[in-house]
Amino acid sequence: RSTNHEKIRKQIWTTRLYLVIFIIILFILVLYTSLNKKSININVQLSSLTQYQQLEIKYKSTLTCPCDRISIEYKEFIELKVSYHEVCTSDFISQQWFDYLYNKQKINDRNFLATASIQFQVLASLCKLTQETINIGLTQFYSTKFISGQLNLNETFQKQINSILKIFQRSISQTFKRTLDMIHEVIHGNFYMTIFQTNWKFTVLERKRFSPFYTNPLTYNNSCNCGTSSKCSEKVILNNSIIDGLVIGCYPFESMLQSSLQCLYNQTCLELILLYFKVQSDNITFNILSSINQYGIDEKVEHMVDRLFVDQWYIDYSYEKYFQQCYPTFCTYSYIQYFNIFYIITTILSLYSGLTITLTLIIPFIIHILFRLFYRRKTFITPLSQTLNQNID
Repeated sequence: RSTNHEKIRKQIWTTRLYLVIFIIILFILVLYTSLNKKSININVQLSSLTQYQQLEIKYKSTLTCPCDRISIEYKEFIELKVSYHEVCTSDFISQQWFDYLYNKQKINDRNFLATASIQFQVLASLCKLTQETINIGLTQFYSTKFISGQLNLNETFQKQINSILKIFQRSISQTFKRTLDMIHEVIHGNFYMTIFQTNWKFTVLERKRFSPFYTNPLTYNNSCNCGTSSKCSEKVILNNSIIDGLVIGCYPFESMLQSSLQCLYNQTCLELILLYFKVQSDNITFNILSSINQYGIDEKVEHMVDRLFVDQWYIDYSYEKYFQQCYPTFCTYSYIQYFNIFYIITTILSLYSGLTITLTLIIPFIIHILFRLFYRRKTFITPLSQTLNQNID
């Protein structure tokens, strides 16, 4: 009986400990699986831009859509148009205007009467060259390929294209300016004399046969010497009136760059020029400039050249066309899941059998050890108490 009673007690304690430990472990598992983050990856077939935009709104940070075409020419989704300064389509770059200003009898007078025609021809050439440069640049730009292994988000796409366009606009302007500067430095560095003798003039010291001709640099504003600087200039004065914006200097090219077109916006100022260059011809009229842009009428031609005479770039790029060319057929996105009852149940069921077997093996062993320790302590205490009683007696 004693032995059976002890077994029953062991079984009771084993069951109790088993239930307590099992409940504690079960609670820990439920708590862990509930708080544990789980990344869920989803693949979805893509059929339209609208579907993609809906996915972008929900899963912007993790959405990836591989492109079927990884290289796309810019012309497929970008269109650039240019609005040039009004002067480049005005009467002031026409042959009629050049002829009106030209006076071959005054070609060596070293004044505006001699250089006016060629200065405006320089302006016309600059207009033409800048337009050709932009057209060539656009052709090259359109054929350049946009490399993208994945469909960019709309926001990222806009930032990339805006950055690309700024680099293109800056590079094409800098390339043109460097070419002009190089040509200008070569001309000035070799001290070439203009046909109008506006930078150097011939000087005869002796009127003898085979006497040499000497050249001396001209001085403008009583201070700037064309021998040391190509940028010397002074204001144009016609009939004792200063012509707003126009200057004359060492080179017609440099003079036009330092000039502004302010006079060409004013009918009164234009009539001063027409009166000064008056020719025997009837019904010749030239229309003044009328369109005022954001840069102002006193802007120097040099600054116009820096921006290639462009008043406005009209940029049109289409994300929809980019999407069509990229042609993504599927997308992948992921999201974090914190609580999933199915995942919790699955985890518990997968661990249940192993946990049950483990507890079934370990807990009886623990109870057995505890009971042995308990009986050993009880056995030790009982004899000791009996010995003490005998000694007292």
